[in-house]
Amino acid sequence: MRFCGALLIALVVVACHDTHTAEQANATAQAVFHVDGMTCGGCEAGVRIALEKLPGVQKSEVSYKESRAAVTYNPEKVSTLDMKAAIESLGYRAKLDGRKVKS
Repeated sequence: MRFCGALLIALVVVACHDTHTAEQANATAQAVFHVDGMTCGGCEAGVRIALEKLPGVQKSEVSYKESRAAVTYNPEKVSTLDMKAAIESLGYRAKLDGRKVKS
């Protein structure tokens, strides 16, 4: 009987985790930044890594040729101000492109 109780508890924990994970996946938004100052693939990689280190950032696509960083993120965990600060901490200028923001 003790084993069954432990198994039941484990199943409930897994079910709750799966539901929470599904809710997190649905809570996504996209932000696009115009980034001035990137000149090479190394710059591009640095910005991508800095963004993806932030909790809540799921994916970033960065292009130095287009001076652009598109970020898919969970707005409950990270803000566009956090992302802007991460980019600017590397010495680049970042501006949120409000026309391209999706939620």
